[in-house]
Amino acid sequence: MNLNYPSIEDRLLKSQDFWWLIGYIQGDGYVDTVDRQEIRLTSVEHELILHAEKVFKTLFRLEAKVRVEPHEPPLNPQFRLDVYSIRLISWLLGLGLKFGMRQWNVPRLPENLFLPYLAGLFDAEGSLLMTSNKTRERKITHVMVYSTNRPGLETISRRLADLGLRASILERKRRLHSDYELQMTGGEEKKWFVEKVGIFVHHPRKRRYLNNMYLSARKGIFPQQIRKPGQ
Repeated sequence: MNLNYPSIEDRLLKSQDFWWLIGYIQGDGYVDTVDRQEIRLTSVEHELILHAEKVFKTLFRLEAKVRVEPHEPPLNPQFRLDVYSIRLISWLLGLGLKFGMRQWNVPRLPENLFLPYLAGLFDAEGSLLMTSNKTRERKITHVMVYSTNRPGLETISRRLADLGLRASILERKRRLHSDYELQMTGGEEKKWFVEKVGIFVHHPRKRRYLNNMYLSARKGIFPQQIRKPGQ
């Protein structure tokens, strides 16, 4: 299997796995856009890196190199994935995709492909704010995606508005730059995210929380729709 010469077909542009991968790379990856030789992903979640490795192999027939980068306790070890392919990176850039903390752009996608793309961003740089009521039932109060790229988050906010959903962007000023949070707090927005985006989330902890919320919302109402985590 050739490590540097991927299988690239236009049908990949209709693949939900492909757009999940793009969202994940844009959210938390590194792409060598100068020499076009390397795509790198890092995470403390081994399962997430293994899923990305599987997507590279399934879609492009590329073998990714995965290794562990140990850290001194109490820090968890970090897992790193590297893919080397000038042709793949050139193809991605030729599609008009941009990468980098403040440079990534949001592709214009139909809803069925925008959902996994947003899930990839959420896997990389998203979180859930949870609360518990008196019966210890946990609920989501905020769905958030973080970035230093405000224009990117604003584009996502407009795309959500096209779908009839509201999101706000919060600025947090740092010493040398600002960080931004895209937040969804409305009931309809959170319901949409849990039911529509959650099925494409692969981060194990985030997926577990979203799946529990899905099951709680559906319990006793639509039992035939109960799903397994990540499905």
